[in-house]
Amino acid sequence: MVPSNSRRKFIRTAGLVSAGFMLVTPESIHAVGNESSPFLGYNPYADSVTDMRKSLSPGDHIKVTGKVYGREGLQELSNVKLEVWHLSPGIKKYRHQAQLTSNEFGEYQFLTDMPEREVGKGARIYFKVTTTNRSYFTELLIGTYNAYITGDHWQQNNCLGDLMQPLKQQSTIQFNLAI
Repeated sequence: MVPSNSRRKFIRTAGLVSAGFMLVTPESIHAVGNESSPFLGYNPYADSVTDMRKSLSPGDHIKVTGKVYGREGLQELSNVKLEVWHLSPGIKKYRHQAQLTSNEFGEYQFLTDMPEREVGKGARIYFKVTTTNRSYFTELLIGTYNAYITGDHWQQNNCLGDLMQPLKQQSTIQFNLAI
């Protein structure tokens, strides 16, 4: 009988492939795909839409509105690019993504499904705000009765004063930004 190395070869190859798959995580894919975003799920190629809803049940939708202001003088800024995304409800993947542009009064708005909660965190919507010479990332945290900001958002937008805190009324959130 001639000894066969095919079984050993198969086991060795299967072990190497398994080890390789264990190294592939959403975080590692994100790091390779986009080094500039501090948040998972960012897609610079998202569609330009203002309605990201995918659910048919009307009670699970929220409307986010706001204005984009300049840091100096709080002037309303038009044509500011806003990229938004969040975890899709029920599937825990980032399928809710859109690009918007503020109008001539600095206003923006979009409709979306209520975001899924990340493990150990509350529901949140991520934003990238971009002008011709500056951009930054921030997030809007959504609770049952209120909406919240993070310390990083406060640092980027504290020039807004009273306009900085998001206001939630039923299924509408007003969220102003400064750049």
